[in-house]
This record gives sequence, C-alpha cells and structure tokens, in this order.
Amino acid sequence: MDYRRRRGTEAVARGNKGGYREMASSNQFPSIVDRLLCRVDISTENDCINWIGSSRGRYGIIYYNGKYHGPHRVVYELAHGGIPEGNVVHHSCGNSKCINPSHLEAMDSKSHTLMSGGITAQNKIKTHCRLGHPYDSGNTRHSKKGRSCRACARKRYWENRDANISYKRKFRAELRRRAGIS
Repeated sequence: MDYRRRRGTEAVARGNKGGYREMASSNQFPSIVDRLLCRVDISTENDCINWIGSSRGRYGIIYYNGKYHGPHRVVYELAHGGIPEGNVVHHSCGNSKCINPSHLEAMDSKSHTLMSGGITAQNKIKTHCRLGHPYDSGNTRHSKKGRSCRACARKRYWENRDANISYKRKFRAELRRRAGIS
C-alpha cells in the first residue's frame, strides 16, 4: 500500500487498480514500519531490500519524528536500538539503497571512509609519492589539505627559485636600460 497521499486529515491508501480508498480508521496514521515496507523492492540479488521511495542523491529519505532521515538509519535504529554517538551506518553489501537490517552496521566515520574505496582510501594506502620518495615521518608534511612529500617540495622550491632569479635579473637589467643606467 502507498501512504504518500492524504485528503484533509484522513490517511489514504492506493488500491491495486490505481484508485484511492480510505483506510479503515480515518484517525489512524500508518506506522513507520508500514511506511517503510510500502516503499521497498525485495531483490534476490544479495538479499537486499532496496528503497524505492523518495531519495536525495544516492540515499533514500523519509520523514520520521519531525525530521528527514535516511531510511537505512531508521531501520538500523528500529532493529538495533539506536546508532551509537559519533558513528555512521555502513552498508556491508555496498548498495546505498539497501535497508536490510542484516546488511547494516554502525562504525566510526574514519573506518567507514577507509572502507569506501574512494580517493581518501586510495591515498591512505599509498606509501610513496609520484616520484618515488617514501611517505615516512622524516619526509612527510601534514597539513589541512593532506600530506605532501618534503623532498618534492624542496625540488619545486629550487626549480622555481632559479627561474625567478633569472627572471628578476632580466627584469632589473631592462629597467636599468630604460632608465639609462649602465
């Protein structure tokens, strides 16, 4: 049943033929479990229960307790009794639309990011820079932008310094020539 539409204060459910029929009790609104179950597609692939309701980007969205939440977070809270403080819900199946409670686990944000396979995880496993210098404690500089190789930074500095010095000499010589100073 689809509870997305309402007429006045009465909750309305969609019938099989596309028409609308009122629920048995006009004062009864559907529970969150009913609302979740009417917006899923049970797939045989990996035993996933895919969310087919509203979504923002890759993840679904549902209104619950006065706020919009990801349905995977709501299902995790209903199944496991809450998400620990500072943790995120991870899809162990890799399907961001899946809301199967057995595929959801809570983990800290850092572990979740490193498991994702994104650019941060790829850079974390690198042991050397592009030119082959090792990322060790003596050769690595850490900043807000990430880490960088000190040897490569020194090389860039000296290359730019030499180029800047020759440019400054030519510029000063041109200024002297224009001013008539030899």
